[in-house]
Amino acid sequence: MGLRTYVLKKSTKSSLEHWNRDLEAIENRMEKTLKENKVDIYYGEEKFLNKNEFQVGEKVIHGEYIIIATGTRPSSSEEISLDGKKIITHKEAIDLDYDLKSIIILGGNVEGVEFGAFLGEMGIDVTIIEKEDTIL
Repeated sequence: MGLRTYVLKKSTKSSLEHWNRDLEAIENRMEKTLKENKVDIYYGEEKFLNKNEFQVGEKVIHGEYIIIATGTRPSSSEEISLDGKKIITHKEAIDLDYDLKSIIILGGNVEGVEFGAFLGEMGIDVTIIEKEDTIL
């Protein structure tokens, strides 16, 4: 089991403002780069029609190959259930009251490490608990 603790001090309000500004800039830059490289981007509800057709909204997209890269879904156990208040996912963590003093993050995956580093920079005591031998 790996265990990492981050303790860095910075202004909470300043860090949060930089985080939001940087995140928006990265998203805009990524979308621009994709479009410049002739990558089509679709947003919306989707479903497979068959092995070579995928529907997003009203648009049907054809492809010889389709790669599924949707990210991860948070999970819980019988012993630890998500309540959205004290036991949360990365989605609720975005809206946290960043006046907290410490936090435990279960899972050293991308989301866990990103939030751990960010919260550590804000001066919050962060402990990441990972069941594997390494994080990420």
